[in-house]
Amino acid sequence: EVAGGLGLSKSSVSRAFLDGSRKALEHLQTRSFRGKIWCAVQVDAIYFGGRSVVVALGIESTGRKWVLGLKEGNTESSQVCIDLFQELIARDFRSDLPFLFVLDGGKGLKKAVSEVFGEKFPVQRCLAHKERNILEYLPESVHREFRRRWTRLRRSERFNDAKTEHASLRDWLEAL
Repeated sequence: EVAGGLGLSKSSVSRAFLDGSRKALEHLQTRSFRGKIWCAVQVDAIYFGGRSVVVALGIESTGRKWVLGLKEGNTESSQVCIDLFQELIARDFRSDLPFLFVLDGGKGLKKAVSEVFGEKFPVQRCLAHKERNILEYLPESVHREFRRRWTRLRRSERFNDAKTEHASLRDWLEAL
């Protein structure tokens, strides 16, 4: 209790928090996307206590980001992702205009995109995941140099510059 205050108990605060969280999650999982036009959708899983929660984040043509939906499962399997995508479409998520999917490289996610949206939607590997995966194979002594070269590649504004940076990075990695 707060001296001279309302005297709220821990359990009443807990109940209010749970009720508010339940309502916010229900709103997030049921809101309509009618009229929204998407540039990109990022999909990834977050793991809690041996369970995965697949999260879809949409980026509108205005640049605004939306958490589109969540789906719990044992893994980020294609079926969990298919179910999530179908729920989004049922909530007026536009799938008639192509947009970019950004995925972590998991085969289940790419399979789900292909099954639900077809082949007209381009898929980009998430560069943050790619960087982490590469670093797992490199000795820590070269991480700093790799990150420097990786950043130069990613910041390339022209295709030919990017090709040159990519070749340089590839050659450097092969020489390790």
